[in-house]
Amino acid sequence: MRKGLVIGTTCLLLSGCSFIPSMGNFGLSFPSNYPDGPSYDPALSGETEETLQDIAWFNFYQDETLKNLISLGLDNNNSLKTAAFSIEEARALYGIQKSDLIPDVSLDGAYTRQKINANSSGRIQGPQGAGGAGGQSFIFDNYSVNLGFTAYELDFFGRVRSLNTAALNDFLSTISALETVRISLISDIAAAYTSLRANQSLLKLAEDTLETRKQSYDLIAKRAEEGISTDLELAQAETLLLQARVDLYEYLNAIAQDKNALRLLIGTPEEMPDLDSYEEEYLNTLGLQFPVGMPSDLLVKRPDIIEAEYQLYSANADIGAARAAFFPRVSLTTTGGYTSSEFDNLFDNASQVWTFSPQISLPIFTGGRLKNNLDLAEIRKDIAVVNYENTIEVAFREVSDALSAVSTFDERVRAQSDLVAAATRRTELSTMRYDAGIENYLAVLDSKRELYTAQQNLILQKAGEINSKITLYKAVGGGAVLNNKK
Repeated sequence: MRKGLVIGTTCLLLSGCSFIPSMGNFGLSFPSNYPDGPSYDPALSGETEETLQDIAWFNFYQDETLKNLISLGLDNNNSLKTAAFSIEEARALYGIQKSDLIPDVSLDGAYTRQKINANSSGRIQGPQGAGGAGGQSFIFDNYSVNLGFTAYELDFFGRVRSLNTAALNDFLSTISALETVRISLISDIAAAYTSLRANQSLLKLAEDTLETRKQSYDLIAKRAEEGISTDLELAQAETLLLQARVDLYEYLNAIAQDKNALRLLIGTPEEMPDLDSYEEEYLNTLGLQFPVGMPSDLLVKRPDIIEAEYQLYSANADIGAARAAFFPRVSLTTTGGYTSSEFDNLFDNASQVWTFSPQISLPIFTGGRLKNNLDLAEIRKDIAVVNYENTIEVAFREVSDALSAVSTFDERVRAQSDLVAAATRRTELSTMRYDAGIENYLAVLDSKRELYTAQQNLILQKAGEINSKITLYKAVGGGAVLNNKK
């Protein structure tokens, strides 16, 4: 028994080779700087000790209602729960694959009591002293205890270790996938909340405009009765009034849809925060305080890039397993224990037994299956390389686009504010000239319509500025738990 166990242990300690190919650098090159020019603020891509990626989401977003919504979403969102379960699934699969590196050791005990009929079994030499006359039956007892393992693969060529490496990287990729879902959820909630506040501002503007135009319509109607204003001017005033009424119901519908979107994103909790209070100040908040970092930071900050990298490592390890399949597969079965016909003598030295049974299987003809499996593994690695490179390229494009948007939105909002001020002055002058009889009502109509449109666009520009910052924060990997601890 000792000899068998020593031989088995020696075989287990033998280390094999690995056919996993070297990763290299995939031929990948990426820019060392973000784009520059009049559309980009150079201060946003400077070098500082703390960058946008390092800011935790609860410090980036300042609105308390929004923080509450994000917290609810992180606790209740179903997509996030599914991603978390995917991690548990991958962890279990990795554990199953990892167990193949270690032999399954079992302890077996058995007792057998057997009766043999001499008449039906032919000539039998019975137990000593039992006689042997024809027609006599014999009863045998047998006790056994064995410790060993069966068909354990000796991984001389690294097949099992390659599969284990692939499973490990699949598991790590799911962790990064969870972070991708997480930062997307945070940004989606922030964007939906921004849309809600913008539509509430537009609704407030429509309500105020409707009230003002109702007063104007009543005034024109009274003047028309007195013969001062024409029916055409009354119809023009009615057109403005009805347009504001149409907008009011449009924004009421948009607000309801925004609330439904938030309810879905946060997992439809039983108690929703109060979202009906009008908060105009939100559109003037969410400042950007830190640069976004350099392009190389994306490789270790964006979870989707990290996920694609792990998937590439997994595909590369599968090649090692496919290559190892061409070589002999060596397995080992070994046991050691005791067997005796009497229980009192079961653990005597004379009752010791052991087996040592190595097996080797060499593939000779498989109909091209092994070659096709290797080709498939190599093709999947090539696909993983392309996906990895494309993920990086998309990441740089998203960050560059967001940088341009953030860099230009300040001026766009400022220009739109100036446009609102100019449209307001024009409306005041047109109204004064109309009241003085110098201008017809068509000029007043045009000026009011342009003012209303300019005010709407100002709200949309402010919402767009906030959304551009939300997008930039997401694009650089902000909000990921593994990257943000402050």
